Amino acid sequence: MSDGKGEQPSSWVKDLLTSLAVTAVLLLVVAGAGEAYFRLTRPFLNGDWPLTFVDDVGLLFTPGGVARATNDLDFWTEQKANSQGFLAEEPQVSNPKACRIAVIGDSFVSALEVKIEQKLPRQLMKLAAAQAPPLDLAVAAYGYGGTGQLNQLPFYDKFARAFRPRIVLLVFVGNDFANNSAVLEGIRGGIDPDHPHRMYARRAPTGGFEPLPVDNAGWRSHLLEVPTRTRDFIPRANTYLVTHSYFYAWIFTKLAMVAPQAAAWLSGQDMGQLFKERARLLAQRPGNEKLLEGWDPARNTSTNATMLSMDAPFSWPQLPPAFQEAMAFSGYALDEFKARATRDGASLLILSIESMRMDEPTGLRFKRLKELADPRGIPVIDMYDYMVRQKLPLAGASFAHDGHWTPAGHAAAAQAVLQYLDAHRDLCVPPVAAN
Repeated sequence: MSDGKGEQPSSWVKDLLTSLAVTAVLLLVVAGAGEAYFRLTRPFLNGDWPLTFVDDVGLLFTPGGVARATNDLDFWTEQKANSQGFLAEEPQVSNPKACRIAVIGDSFVSALEVKIEQKLPRQLMKLAAAQAPPLDLAVAAYGYGGTGQLNQLPFYDKFARAFRPRIVLLVFVGNDFANNSAVLEGIRGGIDPDHPHRMYARRAPTGGFEPLPVDNAGWRSHLLEVPTRTRDFIPRANTYLVTHSYFYAWIFTKLAMVAPQAAAWLSGQDMGQLFKERARLLAQRPGNEKLLEGWDPARNTSTNATMLSMDAPFSWPQLPPAFQEAMAFSGYALDEFKARATRDGASLLILSIESMRMDEPTGLRFKRLKELADPRGIPVIDMYDYMVRQKLPLAGASFAHDGHWTPAGHAAAAQAVLQYLDAHRDLCVPPVAAN
């Protein structure tokens, strides 16, 4: 007669193995169901931007190439680049008497997140034609993500000038100040500021500024290399899953929102540490040690989710040296745009997007833009102020999980610009070039 004691270990192991097997099967079922659901409901998994390097300009979209974009949560878009390499309609003027506007900016102008017909240029033309009396506008767009006004000067020189605009509209966003600094952008993107892939500026021997030209041939071989874990097994496995599994990509996107440190560990790339290492490399160069004082690249103090550590200090009462220099470079960029517009008989305007003032308790970022624009006689259209006065929902202007404009945001921007143009119809007069 057995007391059963000898059977307990094997029974316990059997129960454990059964539980693990059932759990594994359930996880596989959930993963399979999730994968099937997302494959059925998502147009595609990963974004794909065919790019071409244009000498003296930088990277643009490959003319005729199809750019696909998604953040795995809010939008999935496909659009073809025009013959100049911008995600916009071909610049054209159906009516020779139309008021021509060149819209120049960064990712808010390229606007990968929405269809071309939903973007600011098309909405502006449509609204202007529908009002009484109508305004006949021809609007062309020249935008690429991550560019500031210095980087955008070649957009005007090589492309927009030939459109012969009566109005040049610069779309100004919160990270543009930093975008105008080769050093700060080197920390952000890993491009050597002494070998830039876009146009920047530098201090001239006379004490003023001069263009820092694009290193067309050499920029790729002078990247700021710092050690990361991206080649380790877990980051490589994570990359494979993100680029092959719809369900896993969705999970990882959500994880990055709620637990960014965990997502950084999986990806093998801690952006704060990466910025800090790049800053350390640059601080070793002559003149940069003091320039980079008073700021921790690994610490982001911004209350605006779209800003990174090199954008946050522009809301601080006291600017560290690198950010004072970026402000000076931004002013130089506006000087250069103003000179070009005046030479070509055009008017220069700035559209300050709504997030320049949203989630900015100090309001200093917008004030600093005004401090640059006002003395130069450049009008600033304040989209935030327009939306508040018109009682338009600020939250609806950008995607819930992305800082870029929704179709409603593009419409609000178009309305703000149109209100200004309607009050200043004298801007839409035939251009008279200075020479």
